[in-house]
This record gives sequence, C-alpha cells and structure tokens, in this order.
Amino acid sequence: KALRENLPDQTKFSVLLFKGEDIGAVGTAVENLGGKVLGTQSYWHKDQLDIQIDPAKLSVLARIPVVKWIEQSLPISPCSNIVASNTVCDVKTVWDTYGLHGEGQVVGIADSGLDTGNTNTLNLDFKDGQGNSRILLITNMVGTTNLSDFGEGHGTMVAGCLLGNGYNSGANPTNDDFPSSCFAGMAPKAQGVFQVLTEITPAKTNFTILDITGLFSSATNVNTNLFIHSDSWGSWAWSRYDSRSYDVDAFMWSNKNFLAVFGAGNEGIDSDSSGRMDAGYNGAFPGQLRSPGTAKNCITVGATESLREDGWGGSTNCTWGEYTLDNNGLCFPADPVHSDHVSDNVDGIMARSSRGPCEDGRFKPDIVAPGMNVLTVRGTNTTGCYGLYTGDADHYAWFGGTSCSTPLVAGMAALVRQYLTEGRYPGVANPPSAALIKAILLNGAKDIAPGQYGTDGGTQEIPYLRPNNVAGWGRADLNSTLYSLQGSGLKIFGTDICSSDAIGTNDVVEYQVTVKAGTPLTATLVWTDYPGSPVSGGALVNDLDLTVIAPDGTTNFANNPKTPDMMEHLWNYEDDSSESTEWERSVDGKTIAVKFTPGTNYPTALTGAKVKIWCNEYSETFAIELRSETGSGPGSVLTNTTVLPFQKYASYQCFPFSYTSILPGSNYYICAAFSNDHFYCRANTNGSGNSWISTNGGSTWASTNCEFLVDAFFSHDVGQVSQDRVNNVEGIDIANPSSGAYTIRVTGNAIPQGDPDFDNKQPFAVVVRGDFPDLRRQAMGVF
Repeated sequence: KALRENLPDQTKFSVLLFKGEDIGAVGTAVENLGGKVLGTQSYWHKDQLDIQIDPAKLSVLARIPVVKWIEQSLPISPCSNIVASNTVCDVKTVWDTYGLHGEGQVVGIADSGLDTGNTNTLNLDFKDGQGNSRILLITNMVGTTNLSDFGEGHGTMVAGCLLGNGYNSGANPTNDDFPSSCFAGMAPKAQGVFQVLTEITPAKTNFTILDITGLFSSATNVNTNLFIHSDSWGSWAWSRYDSRSYDVDAFMWSNKNFLAVFGAGNEGIDSDSSGRMDAGYNGAFPGQLRSPGTAKNCITVGATESLREDGWGGSTNCTWGEYTLDNNGLCFPADPVHSDHVSDNVDGIMARSSRGPCEDGRFKPDIVAPGMNVLTVRGTNTTGCYGLYTGDADHYAWFGGTSCSTPLVAGMAALVRQYLTEGRYPGVANPPSAALIKAILLNGAKDIAPGQYGTDGGTQEIPYLRPNNVAGWGRADLNSTLYSLQGSGLKIFGTDICSSDAIGTNDVVEYQVTVKAGTPLTATLVWTDYPGSPVSGGALVNDLDLTVIAPDGTTNFANNPKTPDMMEHLWNYEDDSSESTEWERSVDGKTIAVKFTPGTNYPTALTGAKVKIWCNEYSETFAIELRSETGSGPGSVLTNTTVLPFQKYASYQCFPFSYTSILPGSNYYICAAFSNDHFYCRANTNGSGNSWISTNGGSTWASTNCEFLVDAFFSHDVGQVSQDRVNNVEGIDIANPSSGAYTIRVTGNAIPQGDPDFDNKQPFAVVVRGDFPDLRRQAMGVF
C-alpha cells in the first residue's frame, strides 16, 4: 500500500497535434472519453493539449488522425565566495580588473519563490547597496498569491548564486567593492525578474509548468532587455528529447537573442558498483539528463566539486559514500568515488551530476561549474538546502547540485553579454545572439579531462578531451573566456559581425587568422538550430561543418565528431503513454524478459538497458541478464550484472550492460530478475508476444499478454568519422599551432530550414582564440 501511494501520477499527458488542426475538437474527444483538458497551447511551432485521462483510453485518443504525439506529463522538480576566486571560475578578476558586474543586464529566474516574496523587504543581498531592489518583479505562474520562498529555500539560493551582491557579508556594491570574503553571486549588479513555479505548501515539492513558451514570453514581456533565463529544474526524462525540449528550441529559434540555461540534473549513479558513473564515459547509451536540458539550443550545465574541505559546515565533512546514505540511497558503493571527499577538487565532477549523451547522441552537458558546498543567500524562514552557514545563519546557507551550477553559468553569461553590449569587442551586433554568448563561454572553458581519479581505465572519470558527456566543453572560467591568458586573444566571426555571413546548403564562409606558435588555437562554432521533433528524438535539422586549414594545407576537423548511426536504440514500446499501461508487482522469484533483434549495422555491441521500475527501498538491487533464444522463448544466460536503482521511487533508468558477441540476425532477451517484492515494473497491457515471465529463476518461461517497458541500446563501429552530423556545437583545438595564416572554414552541409530573417539561411557564431599578432578580420565571402 505504501508503495502504491508513491507511484507517479499516471493520468496526466501532453497531446501534440499536427499544426493547424482543431484543438477544440480534440478537447471534446478527450471529454467524451471521460478526461479533462487542463490547458491548451497554440504557437507557431505546435498545437498542444494538456489533459488528465484514464490511461486505458489513450489508445482511442492516439487513433485520432490529427494527433501527432502523446507523452506522459512527468513532474518537474528542482535540480537541487570560493566560486568567484581565480582558482575556480575567476569572476572576481573580471569584476575588479575590468569592471563587469552585470550592470545593464536583466535576467529571468523561474523557481520555487524568492525570500519574502516582496521586493521591498527582500534580503539586502538582492538590493543595490542603497536600499533599492534589483528584483524588478516577482510574479506567479501557478495562480498563487503567496510569492515567498519556503522549505529549503531553493529559489532564493538559486537567485543568490546569480544575483546576490554579498552586502550582508561585507560587500559595498555602491563602490564596486566585492572582497574575497563576501558571498556574492556571479552578476552582483544585474537586475532580475523572478517567476514562481510552485504553490507555497510544505508538501509541494514539484514545480508546475505546462507552457514553457508562455513562461519565457512572460519574462521578456516584463522587461525588453531580458535575454537570459536561468532554470534549475527539469523532469526525469533520462536524456529524451520531449515536448518541453522542443518548446525551448522553438522559442530560441524564434528569439535568437534569448539564451536559456538549464541544469543537467542530479541523477548520477554507479548502479553496477564499478567505481565509475553509469553514463557519460563511453557515450554508448543515454545518460541521466533531465528535460528540458536535452534541448539543442540552450546551455545545459553540469556540476563539479568545489574547494570546501573539512570544517566549514554544511556537508563539507562528508565523503560521497557518507553523503548519499542519508540523501539518495547508496548511489556510490565503490571506490574511488565512495571514499572521495565531496568538495575537495574543482576539476573533479560532482558525483551526482547527470551525464549525457542525449538519446540522439548529442554531447551534453555543455559546460560545468561548481555545484557542491557553495554559500549563497538564505531565504527568510527557510532551512537551507544543506544547512545554514554558522558564520551568519540569518543570511546565508549551503547549496549544491546542478541547481547551483546553473545560475553560476547564467550569471557568467550575463557578464559576457555586458562585455558585448558595452562595445568592448567592437562591431558585434546589439543585442548579441545567444549562439555567440554560448560560443564564447564554451570556447573559453577549461578542459578538465581526465578528471580527479587519474587515467585508470576502470575508474577514469572523464573519458577524453573536450567535448565529452561528463564535463561537456569544460569548467567555466570567465577571465580566460573574455580576456584570455598566456598572451592569447579573442576573435569573433559570423552573423553577429556580418549578417550576410549566414549560410545555406553547400555555401562556404571563410575567415583568416594569423597566429604565432606557442599558444593553443581554439575555434568554436555554434548555431541556434531549428527545433527537432519529439518523434525523431530532436535530431539535428540544419547541419554546419567547421574545419581549420593550417598554413601547410593540413585540414583539422571537429573534435570528437558524432554520427547518428553510432548508437541504436531499440524500444519494446517507444512511449508508455501511447497505449494502456499499468504497474505490475514483481514478487519473489519473478523474472521478466523482453525480446530484441538488433539492426543491420554490424559489428554491434550491447551497451545498456533501460527498465521502467519503481522501488520502495533505498538499497535494493536486482539482476539484469542477457539471454539467447531457444526458438520458443528465452534461453541460456550470456552475461549478467547486479544493479542498484537510482533511489526510492525512481522511474525509467538506464543501466550499463555490455556484451560484444552479438550475431547478425539473432534474437536476444533482456531480463530483469527480482528477488523480493519491493519493485513494480511498468507493463503495456496490449501485448504482442515479446515479453515472457519466469517464476523459477529462468528455468521455465511463459509468454505473457503484456509488454514490459524495457529498452536496449547497441553501439556500432562506424570507422573513422571526420564530420559531425549530430551536434549544433563544434570545436577544434590545436594544442601546438605553427606560426602563419590559418583559415577558419564554415560549410553548410544541409540547411533544410533556413531563417526567413537571414534570406532563408542559417545564422551562426564563430569564436577563435589564439596568439594573434594582427587582430583583423577577413571575411572571404560566400562561394
């Protein structure tokens, strides 16, 4: 009974229609089926209904010709001084040396609530040093009149990381004095608009947001200078591109100066006790990324540790093994992670940080920043995420997770935008594009591979140099990003400099830079891509290529290029909302099996399995098996592993599972064997003969008329790849360039959806860093 009370709401769904169809007619159909329409959305890119209905009626709804896609509305929850120093993000140098504090910038934040909820009585860290609020408006998006923060004070702490000015810890914002001892956020003189996403009740832990387009539009309508939005929340999509990701990409495509920053999530886990996180290392099966952080155009932020060792308070005395026993269950049972201090290495990844890739193979997260034991503003009457700061418990509290790293990066994005809008790089369009700000941040990020555990093949934290699915393009470093180090300089190209540089299919745009040897040369290409479709997993639409030609004619291609056929995802059922589904109790000795036939790309290897399970205990384990086929059901065990669910009440989860001897044309069974009754498995009640059940550990099997929601992932050896066909961010790092002229070439491989504002071509941004004796730009034109 207790377990069933904690099962997720299975009656709320999002229904996408083909554009231009009659929303009202479908709404009437929903009501005729006994359902309820919770809301509708109609924008240039979609028509959608948000509904509540008996899942048994979905098969009828799915057969309506105008219905394009149905998905379950998963709950959205939070992604729950040292950071600014020159040993971490080096924002303080940018404050003190260059006078960038966020002046003239307005950012949006959507979260749980903000301090007292009244701009006149907010914590002084949100004012300007003279009593005037820098929060322009606190508004609700869920119909509540109480705008104050509550519980752990998540929203206030997020806002403090971005906008806090450290007034209560010794800063004097009026004189631009932000000492190293103060707990200021990244943009301490920027202004903000705060949008409340949750009702103020102790039991309300999830956020309510059905309409992301409306959320962003509402923020920009408050202030026309609001172009950056920080969002430390998401749903457990396990790296899927869903309707929320689609909405983010669509809004940013239509508003190319608007930059959304999302948290990757805190779902990192070592389920098979290997000493390394499940996802991210080999990129051969999807990670644990939350939606909408799986969108292409936003910046998705992961988290590193910080530099807070024993004695500071909060959780600074913990190892990851100790920490998770009380929070997420035994998520890190093996060394080196288990005994590692949680915040002693800023170049190490926070164990809980969600890894990629996305289901279509894209690299995510894009960038990382500190996300463990960070001091930030405490909301009045809130408890703090990891406890109050004993040095000033009235004003500050400990914070962590990608909820923390996300506003840090959003604040740095605001300073990059200030750098551009103030003309510190002459010739850039105002307002600058989101693609340019993203390109600058990623280009200047510090590559932190191989991470904090060395290069041991079994426990190496980050697999290879940037980009990767653990740290993205690296750890954010603002001084290096804007003003560079070791004599290198920054050059900007693309449509922010020359709008005619937008590119069409088969077009080529070239830029020349002359560099001196001895300083690395890095080039980064970013474009805001046309929104993908949830049906296709959000795949890349407009495909650009970046190459760099050396003085001797050598062509350098993008770092770590990807192609769509590197990873194959086989669904037993593509989405559990398209037919009638239910949770089935798994009792002692029950093993479920689902049959799969790998595709035609060989050689291939099984790399992971996704199982939709629900567990009511922290440290329960179960076994995953791969079995052969006998001709009449599952056969012998080919390989198996014991795994640990992410935490209590977790749903879909991917598990690492390896088998390389896959034979062409053969059938295989992925099995989940449960030794107790603490689990539910999700099953589709309209079976097609692919699922089997055994009650005696696999000695005998019986076919079942349901289909268990189990997926399989296979990787394919596609040989050497030179051009990326998956990502809308590409970069080339040349560690030891020779002196001479380099050509930066951007090619339009395929542009099926150009932007009408750019002559139906694709705008883009290119950022190049190196030692440039001659800081001049030569656009060689389109030919």
